[in-house]
Amino acid sequence: MSGLDKLFSRRSRRLISALTGAAVLGAPGFAVAQGWGTSRPSSSRARSVVLLAVPGLRPSDLARPELGIADRIAAAGAIGWMNCRSGASGSKDADPVASGFLSLGAGTRAMSPGATTLPDIGTHGPATIPDFRGLQLANDALPHRVHLGSLGDVCRMAGLSLHVVGDEGGGSPALGGALLASDSAGTVDRLDAALIRDETAPYGRRADLSAYATPDEQSLTVWVFGDLLRAESYAPLCTPEMARYHRETALRRLAALLRERWFPVAQQAAMRGGQAWLLSPATSMAADPLDRLTPVALIGPEVRPGWITSPTTRRPGVISIADIVPTIARHLDVQPPSEVVGRPARSSRAGAPKATDWLALHSRLLATSTIQRRLGPLPIVRLAVLLIIGLQTLLAYRSARFGHALQSRIAGPPGVAIAAAAMLQAWSGALPRMDVAAGAVLLAGTVLVAAGVGSVTPHLVRALIMAACAATIGACLLGVLGFSAIVTDGWLSYSVMEAARWYGIGNEMAGALLAASVALAAQSLRAGRSWTCVAAFIGLGLALAWPSGGANLGAAVAAATGAAFAASAGLPRSRRMPILLTVSAVLVLSIVGLAVLMDTGAAASHIGPALGNVRSVGDIASRKIALNARLLLMSPWSPCLLVGAAMTGFALRQGAQGALRAGLTMLMVVAAALLIANDSGVVAAGMAFSVGLPALMGAFPYEPTQAKRVADDADR
Repeated sequence: MSGLDKLFSRRSRRLISALTGAAVLGAPGFAVAQGWGTSRPSSSRARSVVLLAVPGLRPSDLARPELGIADRIAAAGAIGWMNCRSGASGSKDADPVASGFLSLGAGTRAMSPGATTLPDIGTHGPATIPDFRGLQLANDALPHRVHLGSLGDVCRMAGLSLHVVGDEGGGSPALGGALLASDSAGTVDRLDAALIRDETAPYGRRADLSAYATPDEQSLTVWVFGDLLRAESYAPLCTPEMARYHRETALRRLAALLRERWFPVAQQAAMRGGQAWLLSPATSMAADPLDRLTPVALIGPEVRPGWITSPTTRRPGVISIADIVPTIARHLDVQPPSEVVGRPARSSRAGAPKATDWLALHSRLLATSTIQRRLGPLPIVRLAVLLIIGLQTLLAYRSARFGHALQSRIAGPPGVAIAAAAMLQAWSGALPRMDVAAGAVLLAGTVLVAAGVGSVTPHLVRALIMAACAATIGACLLGVLGFSAIVTDGWLSYSVMEAARWYGIGNEMAGALLAASVALAAQSLRAGRSWTCVAAFIGLGLALAWPSGGANLGAAVAAATGAAFAASAGLPRSRRMPILLTVSAVLVLSIVGLAVLMDTGAAASHIGPALGNVRSVGDIASRKIALNARLLLMSPWSPCLLVGAAMTGFALRQGAQGALRAGLTMLMVVAAALLIANDSGVVAAGMAFSVGLPALMGAFPYEPTQAKRVADDADR
């Protein structure tokens, strides 16, 4: 090697060594400077949070000229609707507004037994909620665990102070803001009054806008604006013109607060890494009784303009009241308490909607929920059909003159009509939007046409029922595995107002789906294709337990039970029950195990995390038992369940044969699994009987045994 080569090599090695050393020493600093570090000091994680709560804010207010800033808010952050269902829902004694504030702070549905105000402590002082321990004891009676003060605890762990500015009370801030912001000891660091006397305002008081000062850094600041709530509660005491004037005045003051205080603070907080919320803890007193949606908006550094959503709902534009705490906890890099059931909200990034879109989404959701409530379950109508079928069955099995041919012609039309109605209800989410009247006409027309076709063409009854059942199954599976609108907007689905199941199928649709599956299985079992039924029911169970489809574990367990029944159908009676129990246990445990293993991460459904916690499993079991016991006594579905089970047992006892016997036995087994495994098992099982029994009786009418024929001939 020449001297030049040696010099070049030596210089190259030195240069490479210098660059390598600089990279090793400088990389951590550069990564921290660019925000790439995996850990940050606690002070950098403690970002401020500003939350403006406006009780009494109505959806229609978003389009009012007095509130002209709604479009600017929509263009700056994620907007949508929050389901404000709290633990006070259905209770006459609880205060809905205070319960909404309490639920926001707890991260789950909580309730406040009555309206309570804080003592008059003046301003700029710490405050403690009176009898906070009693409030926790009252929430311990709810069927789920509640950790009051979750939001305050989360903020304290992140190093934030708790500051409340409230005006919705009398001489001092009322309980609401403190219920939202307090920690698990019921305390806040500072509570400021924002009320001034005004003889022209409702109750002689109005909000003092100057009290909503620039929030402190490193704090959770809760502003409560109560002028709208005061104007609403004062309206019955004055003339309509004066009530309208008070509300318009309150809206103008709210617009001033948003324009001059909250919106600039929100923009500044977002630039500094903070977060700002606008929401209402409860619906207006003038809202539709079905309506449980209130406006919500979120502005922050990680929030892009669009519809707000969360893994809780998986619906663009809708979150739950339980999602506020986990969203703030994620923003602060803090783990919320285990009792918090919500999920962090985010923007769907679908572009910035306008205020008119904001209002239109609410109108659409309310219209869909209304038609779901009116034309979905129909338990009384279903009970009437079951009673008619029951009378017909009694005649078929008891009267020698009620022959097989006549029974076939009478059972066919109701079976076709019920199967067609279930098919329409399952596919209704894919139909163009319609009001209740149009939907009722469509449903009634479908039932009448189906019954007429069944009467005119009795030889096609079985084929028509099987086709309708197959279409029902197809709609449910399409909705679970991808086309979510079929399920979420369908008449048999839970409405977004109920906050019981946000996506996937609920109890009513689960009952209809399993009943339709049983009707098809009876046809296959009659043809000796039992293992085809086993494979089909296993696939159905996996689809129903799939996390992205909604994870209806109760329906999946019922499907696994159906698979076990099909596997044991051809065995002798002495071996049938052990095989049925063994295969059911193996399939159910397999489905539960898959749910635990697969249903994890930020987008997990409610099932996976619950099954992974022994305490949660016990809570789930006790809640199911208590809820079903209450439903057996109070629900209109209870008669459907009892009548359906009695009729099925009667038909089996009186000697139903062939496919009818196989189908009725399978229906009884699957309905029992639905009853045991679902939260509202009474509803699911009642629905299964109300759909499955008419379909089976219509498709496979009573076929008397030879002994029965001889006895009937003797009676003649």
